[in-house]
Amino acid sequence: MSYYVWNKVVCSEQTLEKYFLDSDPFGNEKKIEHPYITFNKLFDVKSLDEYEKNIGRTISYSWGTSYKKTENGNYEIKFAIRWDYPIRAIVKAIELDDKLVWYSVEENHLYVSKFYWSDEKIKEDVLYIEDEYHEWSMNNNEFEDMILDRDDGDDGVWYFLPNTIGQWKTWESTDGFKRYYDIAAHNVKYPFEY
Repeated sequence: MSYYVWNKVVCSEQTLEKYFLDSDPFGNEKKIEHPYITFNKLFDVKSLDEYEKNIGRTISYSWGTSYKKTENGNYEIKFAIRWDYPIRAIVKAIELDDKLVWYSVEENHLYVSKFYWSDEKIKEDVLYIEDEYHEWSMNNNEFEDMILDRDDGDDGVWYFLPNTIGQWKTWESTDGFKRYYDIAAHNVKYPFEY
């Protein structure tokens, strides 16, 4: 069985274009008409294969990707990763743009992570959502089915979050988020009591 982590990155148009949009994702110098969303430019690698071999798992393109401009002028990039949090890409992206915010949620929707820059370092806040999201999902199952059928890397959790009553909690890291490095997402446990 496959396991996925859904991601939403909120960033400027400049960051989207400079680090995420990739017209040559395979490194074969054949530009494609519709750029891929990749992590290649974040790490200055030439292809998806080189990224996966040297840095980490790539985006799962079978779920699609998308980006769109929001009302405040930022962009939202959406995609899924198979098995684990793309922590190396998360850390690198925030190091390159300290205004960028990266959200991740594992497939079971137990909690959402929000990575961002604050107090001269990268921080992670987590929000436990399991019960509240399950209820929202049951009440909005047609909407969620429609989202998943679009193949654009979207997930219902991003529509649920603005209305949650839960409280974000900071999950400190003193070791550069090693809790995510090469660890399957389902093995990373929510650190607080429910």
